[in-house]
Amino acid sequence: MDNFINLLGLIAGLLCAASFLPQLIKIRKTKNTTDLSLPTFVIFCLGVSIWLIYGILKRDGPIIFANIVTLTIAVNVLLLKIKYK
Repeated sequence: MDNFINLLGLIAGLLCAASFLPQLIKIRKTKNTTDLSLPTFVIFCLGVSIWLIYGILKRDGPIIFANIVTLTIAVNVLLLKIKYK
């Protein structure tokens, strides 16, 4: 049962992280971030960072992995928002 729960957590985390990929791809193609809110992405990245710390402290692999992937994608979106502002 623990393996199923961990798999479920990994799948959920990867789907949440993957939800930002279309946005990242669109920004890279168009170099347009006009419709993105800078404060939203700053707050989101801070929240994901705290989730990552939480996962590390709990030694919870799915939380750690999902938040590393999510943070990587979200920080890329954030950096592109700043770059193309």
